[in-house]
Amino acid sequence: MAQADISTLLIELARSGLRVLRLKGGDPFVFGRGGEEMLALAAAGIPLRVVPGVTSGLGALASAWIPATMRGISQSIIFTTGHGCGR
Repeated sequence: MAQADISTLLIELARSGLRVLRLKGGDPFVFGRGGEEMLALAAAGIPLRVVPGVTSGLGALASAWIPATMRGISQSIIFTTGHGCGR
């Protein structure tokens, strides 16, 4: 679904009196649509709550016992996402 359609649906369902849960994997604000959806709901006057998760990039490392950073070895992490050029 297009982001605008998802935001519209969330608003419509909430306005109809339903309690709406948008379940997202990991952190909803890292490469997710959480920020856009939060802004749309807030602009529509819909009360909302955000329950953060663990970003998969960090969760996968922790599950494999690999420190994301470690004193004296690595001091930073870079998360990036790729998209097509749109051509």
